[in-house]
Amino acid sequence: MMTFTGKQVNPFDIYPGEVCIKDIAHHLALTLRYGGATKWPFSVARHCVIMAGEEMPGDPLTNLLHDAWEAYGGDPIYGMKDRLLVIPPRGWRGYPNPISEVETVMMGRIYKGLGLPKPTESYKMADMIMVSAESQVLLGRPRVFADLAVMVMQGGKEMGEYTRENFMGWGAPWIKEIPLTYHWEEDEELFLNRYNELRLG
Repeated sequence: MMTFTGKQVNPFDIYPGEVCIKDIAHHLALTLRYGGATKWPFSVARHCVIMAGEEMPGDPLTNLLHDAWEAYGGDPIYGMKDRLLVIPPRGWRGYPNPISEVETVMMGRIYKGLGLPKPTESYKMADMIMVSAESQVLLGRPRVFADLAVMVMQGGKEMGEYTRENFMGWGAPWIKEIPLTYHWEEDEELFLNRYNELRLG
């Protein structure tokens, strides 16, 4: 792909020197959550910025960057990352890999390109909180979505019993953070500003 800043990048074989936070912020600001199947547009960038709030669980910088690979590989809807196979890039061995596995490797390279240690999975609780909030504001049938989310959730025992009520309750305090309008320029700026705050802090 040709990135916003003019770099040529293979999303499935990213080199650390190709990584640019401006590209990540711009691309994610123009990438929509849930494949665009929401009541109004809501960007991956804004999703990440809200997750990087001080009151969210987990490390704010990890939360902000947890979807960084999607700036290059897009945001497949839930379940597709484990089902879509990618032909191994240069130097890989074996059969085609699920996108989810390639994403894990590419996230390591993205972090290296940004001068950060390897990413962790500490973002997962904050991500589920956001899914809860987003489903109640942005999706047409939030209770049906909640039932589906509870059915597919794995791990995360620290979040308590998985019920529809608990799932919807996790995101309730964060509903007010979801904007009612979509301005990609603002989302990009917020992402970059939060990144710079966290790196300088």
